[in-house]
Amino acid sequence: METTGIYGRGLARFLSQQQLLVSVVNPAQVHAFDKAELTRAKTDKADARHIARYCWMHRPAPWVPPAEEIVTLQALVQRLEDLLALQTMENNRLEAAEGPARKSVEAVLEFVHQ
Repeated sequence: METTGIYGRGLARFLSQQQLLVSVVNPAQVHAFDKAELTRAKTDKADARHIARYCWMHRPAPWVPPAEEIVTLQALVQRLEDLLALQTMENNRLEAAEGPARKSVEAVLEFVHQ
């Protein structure tokens, strides 16, 4: 399967728990493989066929679920990155905000700074 973020991780973990062999590949690698084979169809069925063909030819390593500590740390790092992005967006809004809107932006920034 291709890396698809949060939903893909859950599916990979479930399949692994069912004792099924799972490989998680970078979508860019599959896309480059498709281009090299001059593939043009862009449907779910065609994508599944391309991923299967890529895996058949390249034999990617089996996916090993990360330790729970790693999953927790990754989630906390992602949360921090999200809050920093929110802080940047709100700081940008603060420059143009007036009246009640400004107070709302300031309240969000105060909350994020806590």
